[in-house]
Amino acid sequence: MHPEEGSYLGAYLNHTSKFKLFVNIINHLFDDSDKLDDILNNQNNLKATIEKFDKEYYTVLIDNKKYLIKKVVDSRVISYKDETALLLILAPVLKNAFEYLSKYTCKPLGVLVHNYSVDSNSIIGVTLTGNSFELITDNEKENLSTVIKFDNDVKVLGDINMINYEMSLKHHAVLEIINLTYTYSCN
Repeated sequence: MHPEEGSYLGAYLNHTSKFKLFVNIINHLFDDSDKLDDILNNQNNLKATIEKFDKEYYTVLIDNKKYLIKKVVDSRVISYKDETALLLILAPVLKNAFEYLSKYTCKPLGVLVHNYSVDSNSIIGVTLTGNSFELITDNEKENLSTVIKFDNDVKVLGDINMINYEMSLKHHAVLEIINLTYTYSCN
């Protein structure tokens, strides 16, 4: 048992997220098979499209705030009310990456987007607050210098900190997907 978390999976999953994951699985047992097929097809199309994006970096507008994003950590298609919605987990570009990642872990941004459209280099939709969402590939020179500094800072991290950074992104992505699916998928 993990001494600080008090669970068998330690820091990876807490008791609340285990419960939410179990509820999410149970809820999918009662979904219509055609609905699940549609979600799976949308999910496969979304992943294929994101893989084709220009992968240098992205600019994202979430609730009228702009962020630089290094990568889409994970994505899911879920049922939301009477439509499908996207869960996107995004890794931000940090300004002082070396200093920050040497001491702390990094939480990705999680967002649920509905009324969305996906094309070859963007995802556009509406967030839960009703504001616009835009994820677009970006090649602006002032943003590129920030991304290059971030990349250089990450390269300077020691192996342990680099592993911690990657594991932290993946760990928090899983928790965010579980929580957002639990909160919004069955409404």
